[in-house]
Amino acid sequence: MKKILGAVLAVGQYLCNFAAVVLSIYLLNRWNQERTLDPTFDAFNPWWPGLVLLALGAVFKLARKGVAVQSGIQK
Repeated sequence: MKKILGAVLAVGQYLCNFAAVVLSIYLLNRWNQERTLDPTFDAFNPWWPGLVLLALGAVFKLARKGVAVQSGIQK
């Protein structure tokens, strides 16, 4: 069970990190296009969603470490 949980957490971690990079690039590109069309455009910071996903990826990584430590102790 712990191996399956570790695998699920690993997939979640890598998926969050990948999504953070792709989303940040997309939003930054979109934000730059809007700024080009309207210099007074002052919308949200395009980095926040990517940073949130990176933080979620870090939570998955910590959870993986916790599962690995727990399975090592119980052996």
